Amino acid sequence: MSGWIKPLMINLKGQILGGNRRREAVNLLISQGHLPEDQEVEVSIKKLSEDEEVQFLILDNASRHKTNLQMLREAQYLKMFHQSVTCKNRKTLTSSERSFLDYWEERKQTVKSQKKKKSVKVRDVLGSFMDVSGDQARKGLKVLWLIDLLTDLGRNQEIMEIVEALNKENITVAYKNTRSGKKRTLFNIDI
Repeated sequence: MSGWIKPLMINLKGQILGGNRRREAVNLLISQGHLPEDQEVEVSIKKLSEDEEVQFLILDNASRHKTNLQMLREAQYLKMFHQSVTCKNRKTLTSSERSFLDYWEERKQTVKSQKKKKSVKVRDVLGSFMDVSGDQARKGLKVLWLIDLLTDLGRNQEIMEIVEALNKENITVAYKNTRSGKKRTLFNIDI
């Protein structure tokens, strides 16, 4: 037993799914001479589908400090995955998909009891993953949609402005900065 609290998690391709910071710490300790160069570490190999890998990464890094952009990317993925799973017959779901839906329902019930709401929307559950309101999550996903559209259009300066507002300020500031004019429309985009 190596004494590590949690083994490094890798996929079948040898990519680290969980434990990059632990690996970096071990490498630092080796370079400083505190550990031998042939230090063994415990590794767990996981055979996961691409969707399962993304879920694992999101859940394994849930407590890590993230930028607003990183949280929105995770929320975007969770929303898409939730939509894809909820339109399937429950009997045909993989165990991972069932676990995801069960976890989603737990989050939904938690939000429902905390907010004392009769019904909870997808955006409210997404907001709970990000520790923001459902309305903030909705606005953030609109900002993310715009970032993706501007990326496709090659409008890097506008992307940098939005991302800076998003990460240095907050979602509301970024959302307001993407709107202009009396009609409050998203950036004037000529396609």
